[in-house]
Amino acid sequence: MAETAHASKMNGVRTANLLDSFDRFAAWLLRRTAWQGWALVLLPVAAIAWADLTLASADAINLRSLYVLPVTLACWMFGPRRGLAVVALVVGCMYARHPLLFGEAGVVPFLVSGLIRATSFTVVALIVLGFRRLYEGTARMARQDGMTGALNRTAFEAEARSMVEAARVRDETLLIAFVDLDDFKLINDTHGHEAGDRVLRAFSSFAAHEIRRGDRFGRMGGDEFALALRVANVEEGRRLGTRLHERLTGVLAQSCASAACSMGALVVPPDHGRSYRDLIREADELMYRAKRDGGNMARVATAQARQRARAPAPVPAPSRLARRA
Repeated sequence: MAETAHASKMNGVRTANLLDSFDRFAAWLLRRTAWQGWALVLLPVAAIAWADLTLASADAINLRSLYVLPVTLACWMFGPRRGLAVVALVVGCMYARHPLLFGEAGVVPFLVSGLIRATSFTVVALIVLGFRRLYEGTARMARQDGMTGALNRTAFEAEARSMVEAARVRDETLLIAFVDLDDFKLINDTHGHEAGDRVLRAFSSFAAHEIRRGDRFGRMGGDEFALALRVANVEEGRRLGTRLHERLTGVLAQSCASAACSMGALVVPPDHGRSYRDLIREADELMYRAKRDGGNMARVATAQARQRARAPAPVPAPSRLARRA
């Protein structure tokens, strides 16, 4: 009984590892560059077409089923328009094969055969496109906050941690900011939860449009948000922190509830020598300091390098005269 349970557990682990590997491969395909994607599609098409024309015969090996591979890759990587274009290319290759190998054929069988192949590969393409849409929706739900569209806490921390590590390697400076809406509970109590939701959505939409493509914006929970931005140097980071608070406060003031926010912004130079968790904790503390000081303000600071503890000074050995005494 124990051996059966152990075997079942190991099979489950192997299955999970296989699915994880497939998921990583599928995610890589969606992140590929354009030339990588087209190489993965066109090279198999060319290889299958060459093998089908030179190695196959009428009643022996049929390699045309292998065209499913480039069709699947194209639909997964490129979406419907280019995916269906690859379907047309594949069907054209199969159309060209028949008269080249077997001479002239009747028009009706020729057209019916092509229509069947086109329909079959189109169905395959539609199935793959449906799976891609489901995959992207699931991945988006796992990473994004449902109401505001910002990254959720888990996704933001993963992205911000990667940015901190990359900045250390590339000798770049970052700005990590925590933002909390002031008296948000009062907004909900006074204007209703729908008004509060509108404030959160308007704030998130504005913040997402303010940042650049390589920056990150996330909702940490409730009315608390965070940003991770690349900056040129420490001085620009400090200016950006102040200016960003002014712009965010301006959009909140125009909302239906005339809200405001408190911000803690930490400029992170490349030689900070601090852990990601320490940096996040300090930025969060700056934000709470702004709230304790009255709110509707920004506290901006620069992350200081951690001081290494000095080794204790060696105690001199007693002299011979002292030992004799």
